Amino acid sequence: DATWAHIGEMINLPAEEVRDAVAPVKDMYIVLDHTRTVLMVIEDGSLPSNVGGGSNVRNILRRVFAILEKRCRWASLGMDVLIELFLYHNVDLEPIYGAFKDYKSFREIIEVEYERWQTTDVKQKEKLEKLLKKNKGELGMEDWIVVVTSWGIPPETIE
Repeated sequence: DATWAHIGEMINLPAEEVRDAVAPVKDMYIVLDHTRTVLMVIEDGSLPSNVGGGSNVRNILRRVFAILEKRCRWASLGMDVLIELFLYHNVDLEPIYGAFKDYKSFREIIEVEYERWQTTDVKQKEKLEKLLKKNKGELGMEDWIVVVTSWGIPPETIE
C-alpha cells in the first residue's frame, strides 16, 4: 500500500487508481510468464501433480486459470486460445532452444488440469473459509503456506 501511495504521489493520482490501472497489465505479464514456464517444464518432462516439483507446475497453472477467471477472460478466450498462447511461446522460444517436438498430449494435460482446478477449487475454498472462520479472518504465514502450496489456491484469489 505504501508503494502504491508513493507512486500515486509521484504522478498526482490516488493510490487506488494507480493500482487499478496497473493490475490488469501485471496480470497479463503473470499469465505470459507462467504459461511460458509451464510449457518449458512440461516439454522438459515434468507433469502437474500433488508432490514435489509437479505441485509447483500445478500451482503455476492454476494461478493462470484463476487470473483469467478473475479478469473475466476465460469466457472470451477459452481453452483453444490458451493452447494457442502456448504455441506462440513455442515459436518465440525456437530461436533460442530450437524447434520443439510435437507434444501430442500437451493439450490434454492442460485440459485435465483445468477440469481438476474447477472441481477441486470449490472444496479448497470451503477449507479456506473454515480456516478463516477459525482464525477470525486472519491467516498467519504457516496458514498461507498451506493454502497456497498444499491446497493450490493462488494468493490473488484470497480476499
